[in-house]
Amino acid sequence: MRRPKPIWPQSKKPLTAQDIKLLNNIKIKVFITITCPNRGHKKEEQMPTDAYQFFYECTSCKKMLRSKDDDCFVYCYYGITVCQPVQKGVHYC
Repeated sequence: MRRPKPIWPQSKKPLTAQDIKLLNNIKIKVFITITCPNRGHKKEEQMPTDAYQFFYECTSCKKMLRSKDDDCFVYCYYGITVCQPVQKGVHYC
């Protein structure tokens, strides 16, 4: 699954006024649709705002999903959008 590219550079350079304006206009998604690869079951879930979630149990088949590769969040791998820290630009999976 391909992750979307961040809309700002992943560098250590200070943010420009344009970067700050762009970041202020981003609407952080709190709810995400997660898709189970076992049966394709989809469910909208609320992402935690204060912790990473590495595991998710499918409500349909009860299979335990876990984040893979370098993904920090199970939502980054099985969801249709990336986790909140990545959306905010404070962390990159």
